[in-house]
Amino acid sequence: MNEQKKPSGRRVRPEEVIHIQISELEIRKRVRRGFWRGVGVGVLVMGVVTVWVYYLAFNPIEKK
Repeated sequence: MNEQKKPSGRRVRPEEVIHIQISELEIRKRVRRGFWRGVGVGVLVMGVVTVWVYYLAFNPIEKK
């Protein structure tokens, strides 16, 4: 078992533990990758919500 204490509430990146210097280009690459991943997830969620709303709008629940 590792006895290393992690700060609660946030993920620790490997470079924070080892304290290595990463280049500005690498940081930009990671930020851009994170941004596009966020955009992708946002578009996916919007699509699912849109389909769900259309389904509810055009298929009214039949009352017995």
